[in-house]
Amino acid sequence: MPFTGTRRSTRAIAVLAVAAALGAAACTSMKAYTQDDYDRGGVTSEQFYKASRACEKEAEAHGKEHGYGPYDPTHGAYNRMYDACMRSNGYTRKKTAE
Repeated sequence: MPFTGTRRSTRAIAVLAVAAALGAAACTSMKAYTQDDYDRGGVTSEQFYKASRACEKEAEAHGKEHGYGPYDPTHGAYNRMYDACMRSNGYTRKKTAE
């Protein structure tokens, strides 16, 4: 007996895959990290601002090279580089309510 309905089942799988991808995208951060996301610690505001600004510039360049630049809705490449830069300068991310 031949199997019928392969187009319908293929279409259903495609719809489920798209729905899963959209669901996963909704769970990712949609904002770019800023200095507000990090604990300043014992440094002055000026030192913290300078470090943050340097990390922003580095992250922007990284985002353009390894991501979609300003067109990346998740800011993935930017956030990874900004976080690595801030952590390498000794700052820690603030805890977020999840």
